[in-house]
Amino acid sequence: MKSNEKGFTYPLTLCLLIIFLLFVTSRIELLVRERQISNEMKMFLKKEYYLLAAVKKSEKALQSGESFLNSGIYQYQNGKVSWMQETQTGGGFKITFNLWMDSGETSVGVATYDSVSKKMIKWVEK
Repeated sequence: MKSNEKGFTYPLTLCLLIIFLLFVTSRIELLVRERQISNEMKMFLKKEYYLLAAVKKSEKALQSGESFLNSGIYQYQNGKVSWMQETQTGGGFKITFNLWMDSGETSVGVATYDSVSKKMIKWVEK
């Protein structure tokens, strides 16, 4: 009891409380950062998926010989991809894909389709 009278217990308790709060705060900050990175990664993967799906749809349409328009839009759940086709020399096509996500992010990709081999031979994302 004499240590309480000299003021030893209060500063020790205060120091332990401050150390505990610093630890909890650092863990909460880490959790918030992890969630932010997870959400950014989810949006990145959705963008990649939407562009890839648009490229595959366009490739299948060109391979099947359907009447493939010079431009169009593919609608997805959280965004849309517009595309525009340009004829190149040598019988190929250059297709430009513009992605707009509902969150406001945009992305552009360019694919080259070879009509002889009937495949997308080049893909560049800008």
